[in-house]
Amino acid sequence: MTRQEVHEFLRNKNIISIHEPYGGPPLDDFIKIGREQDEWYCSWENVDIQLHYEASKPNSIEPISDDLLRKITISRWAYDCL
Repeated sequence: MTRQEVHEFLRNKNIISIHEPYGGPPLDDFIKIGREQDEWYCSWENVDIQLHYEASKPNSIEPISDDLLRKITISRWAYDCL
């Protein structure tokens, strides 16, 4: 699916995705699904669904509507670290 198709699908389901919330990969989008207590040195972690896109134009780092969704993963991002 293209980025535009994914965004339309999510919008129809009232699901909000955000772009690069934590300095992550510049083409990926994220959907926050929860928080977990961190086991090491941070207070907590956000748990997100990460939508990995492939650039439709060579060497592009700006998201555009024709980028293709290639993979979906669960990501954890640490917060409030020492």
